[in-house]
Parts: sequence; structure tokens; C-alpha cells
Amino acid sequence: MVCAVARELRDGQVVAFGLNADSMLSAAMLAQQLHAPDLQIRHGLRAERGMVSGAAAWTHHHKDDSWRQVEYLETHDEILRVANPDSPMRFCDVFFVGGMQIDREGSTNLIGLMGDDGQLSVRGPGSIGTT
Repeated sequence: MVCAVARELRDGQVVAFGLNADSMLSAAMLAQQLHAPDLQIRHGLRAERGMVSGAAAWTHHHKDDSWRQVEYLETHDEILRVANPDSPMRFCDVFFVGGMQIDREGSTNLIGLMGDDGQLSVRGPGSIGTT
């Protein structure tokens, strides 16, 4: 699936991801390496060209300095404003929806996971207008 999606991504596009869309991030990174060097990958609240994955978090070579790499922050309303395809500051051309849970009908859960007591045991980021 990663290879098939990578072939569909084009040079110069801006790609963004929802929660747990790791395979789609892999597809975007593969597309950058093979045929789309100017593909921008938005993750979190930043965009990158030529994204390089570092050492895995569970190795002793991993160093978390992502807090140093933040270039800017966007408010929720700003993200939705630039999501307008007519905006010169478009948020993305391609968006891969993800979720904490995805059911058999394709519905996503971004709110949270219920515990045995019926209360949220894990709080998710919310839908930010994607549902």
C-alpha cells in the first residue's frame, strides 16, 4: 500500500496526516526519495522538504530535540482558514485521515478510548473539524 500511495503523490504537493497514519507518512517519504523531492510533508504544525527519519525512539542513538525544530505554531482557526483550497497559504493538497480507532465502516475515533468504567481512559486530540 505504501508503494501504491507513493506513486500517486506529486512533486510540489503539500501532504498532511491525521493521527496514526504512519504508513502514509512512509509513502510520502518514499515519494520524496524516488520522484518528488519538493513534496512538502506537514506533520504536527510544521512542513518539511527532504524529511529524514532519525534513530528509533527505543535505541540509545535516539535524541529527542523536536522541540528545537518547531518553526511556527498555528491556532486551530488558522489551520482551518488556510485549509481553503483557494487560499494562497493552503494547508495541504493531500490529507490522510487517521484515528485512534477505525471501525469496519471506516468511521474514525479521534476523541478518546473508553476504559472499563465507561470514562475516557485515553484522551485523543479531537476531530478539529475533519468529521
